[in-house]
Amino acid sequence: MLTNQYKTLIQLLIEKTDAHVLTWEKGDFRFSFQAVGKDNKFRVSKYFAGDDNAPCLNLTAFDKGGVLVSEIVICKAFVDQQADYDLLNTLYSKVETSVSGAMIQEDEPVINSLIQSLQA
Repeated sequence: MLTNQYKTLIQLLIEKTDAHVLTWEKGDFRFSFQAVGKDNKFRVSKYFAGDDNAPCLNLTAFDKGGVLVSEIVICKAFVDQQADYDLLNTLYSKVETSVSGAMIQEDEPVINSLIQSLQA
């Protein structure tokens, strides 16, 4: 279970994301996103684990030098972690929507060009 400090951290990341204080971008992995804050870099990612491919979320914080300072891993499969998973998933979903929406807008001219080339 998350401590109150971790819950506060996640809630602040949600608030800063909503206020566009943190700008997230696609990370190095398929379901990974990252943002650089004043003194830290944050990464939020999703992966699937176990025989039933249960979704898990990971929130990692690094210092200015790129050294890992904190990591949270929460899997949906654990009933006692459901509220914590939901909180971290709120952050992940907001970040994913924000970054994916920007990526879709960037892709629109390319997609339109592909459509036109096929219609010719």
